[in-house]
Amino acid sequence: MIQPQPDRATTRYSPSMDNGFLLFPVAALHVEATDKPLWFRRAPDSHAAIISEFGDVTDMLVRLPECWCVVPGAQLEGLHDDEDITRADPRFNGELPGHSFAVIRHTDRRVNVALLVINAAEAVLLPRRLLGTRAHFEACVPGLEHSSGSPIRQPV
Repeated sequence: MIQPQPDRATTRYSPSMDNGFLLFPVAALHVEATDKPLWFRRAPDSHAAIISEFGDVTDMLVRLPECWCVVPGAQLEGLHDDEDITRADPRFNGELPGHSFAVIRHTDRRVNVALLVINAAEAVLLPRRLLGTRAHFEACVPGLEHSSGSPIRQPV
């Protein structure tokens, strides 16, 4: 017997198994500013890594060194300019409570990183560089140690 499908327009999403998403891992991606204010794009040759297996972006922000600051209102090319994503994805259409995306900037303003809560199923495709298992946050983000031609200065 075929089971009736819920009306997607009235289905509320939450980070649980009930909605078909297991939004627990947080991924980090090296990004760069575009010519448009508050817009960012994936840095050349960058790829994401899982920096936390559970939590949301806010959980990551409180664990980061003070030299990392949120860029309020930041948007990422490929996410915020894709109408299908902004309309259907609960992380971008306001249906998912909590914070599932942010761009953070190192206080020297040379390096930016996007943080995104992702689906656990897709997380198996990314390397794990868990925050707390490496000496510095920067070591968790693939390619970040090579940005701007030199390592990021750490506060003393």
